[in-house]
Amino acid sequence: MGFLFRGRFAQRMEYVSIVLILLGIVLLCQPFALVLFRIGFGVLLTGWIGLTVFSHRKPVRDVEAVPVAQEPEA
Repeated sequence: MGFLFRGRFAQRMEYVSIVLILLGIVLLCQPFALVLFRIGFGVLLTGWIGLTVFSHRKPVRDVEAVPVAQEPEA
């Protein structure tokens, strides 16, 4: 399950979660249909949970890109 929290997939899921949050807010604020209002809370909650999970992942480091600290010569 580690692939869910790595790289591009997790980044895309963050963006999807943000879109779901915005869509949920729009659905909650629209005055036209009660059905959309009811769906809006579930969409908002799903986006919020997704953003919470995927934004708290550890950043993935590229082993070759991280320089190793060298000891100073005496």
